[in-house]
Amino acid sequence: SLKHLLILLISSLISIGIFNVVIDHWFYGQWVFSAYNYYYQNMVTGTMNSYGTDPFYTYIPMLLGYFPWGPIYVVATAWFIYRKPKHLFTAAIVPFFVIHSIIGHKEVRFMLPMIAFMPYIITTWLDKINFIDKFHSQKAYRITGKIIIWLNLIAFISMLIPAATEIGGWRYISQNYSQPTTIYYNAVKDRKLLFYIKPNIKLIPINSASEINCNNISNCLYLLDADRVESNVPGELKYSFFPLWMAKYNYNNWMKNVGHFNIYEINSSTRQAK
Repeated sequence: SLKHLLILLISSLISIGIFNVVIDHWFYGQWVFSAYNYYYQNMVTGTMNSYGTDPFYTYIPMLLGYFPWGPIYVVATAWFIYRKPKHLFTAAIVPFFVIHSIIGHKEVRFMLPMIAFMPYIITTWLDKINFIDKFHSQKAYRITGKIIIWLNLIAFISMLIPAATEIGGWRYISQNYSQPTTIYYNAVKDRKLLFYIKPNIKLIPINSASEINCNNISNCLYLLDADRVESNVPGELKYSFFPLWMAKYNYNNWMKNVGHFNIYEINSSTRQAK
């Protein structure tokens, strides 16, 4: 009944809200309500619109462009909303989509919460169009099914790799350098991820290795942006986003197009040589 659904909805929101606040306190170190901060900064102050605005209908062509899954998401969701207007998922999806369509600044990642509904929506749609029966009886459908399975496998493997390629570098530093460490950083600003730097890390931005001064420093690292070229890089290469053996397959220097940095450790012998 509607009463039970409302009770379930309210209790779920309260539970999620409490969990969210506790997690935020754990990571931020203070009590914050990130959901409100998100709303205030992007809706009240209009910060989001400073990154550009798009028309109301932009999400449809934007999602359709993410082949092959985008068209499936759009078609299946449109069918589901049309055929099941009173379904609980429809009640959740429609307001979410409409509100985000009204907001001027649009990015595909803002639609990610809807992915949770996609398995049910897509399988319901496929069942109604008898896809499963056709899958077993027609070669084209069997080929399509196999392609979907392989794409899912590739997508699953890709999910194991951090979307931000710099995360691996900061993880390496966090796991291997617990003592006070000075890091000379020659990379673009948006790869610093200052949010994740621990108190024992001192970060010094520089323009070249000639500015490095590791005297009287026990732990000294040099982070070099992979798309920057330097001769006589000091120190020993300790970390790279790509396995070192892949360097010989770096045709046309394609690796530099994947934003990441290399980590060099400058030890005592390197300092003396310098």
